[in-house]
Amino acid sequence: MTIYADGFAVSHLIQEAFRATEVRKENLNVLFAGRFHVSKFPNGPHRVFFFIVLFRLLITVFTDLFRRHDISGWIKAIWVIALIVFSYIAILAYLIFQGRGMAERNVQRDRRRVMSSGAWLVSAPQMKSKSSMR
Repeated sequence: MTIYADGFAVSHLIQEAFRATEVRKENLNVLFAGRFHVSKFPNGPHRVFFFIVLFRLLITVFTDLFRRHDISGWIKAIWVIALIVFSYIAILAYLIFQGRGMAERNVQRDRRRVMSSGAWLVSAPQMKSKSSMR
């Protein structure tokens, strides 16, 4: 006995569902057949990870590059072109050749920030505590 739902046989719908499941199983078998390799995932999560790493490193290098006052604008322009055209290689080169300078500039910037916030805290009006109000 066949029961119809919206013009299709329920048994036909069940058969289609089983066929779709079998196709998925066959695709997984092909995917994992032989040696497992990352290249079998064409748009896998590793590409997203590498894009996020690239984007974060570009932001770090660009901020350091444009905060520098010891190099000219032409050198900055050359670095920018190199970073756009040869992203990973240029980032690696910048970190190798300018890494120590990046760290020193970050330490100096943090010291200036702490000193300026310390001066602001010292010059701020003192709040009275609840215990001194009694």
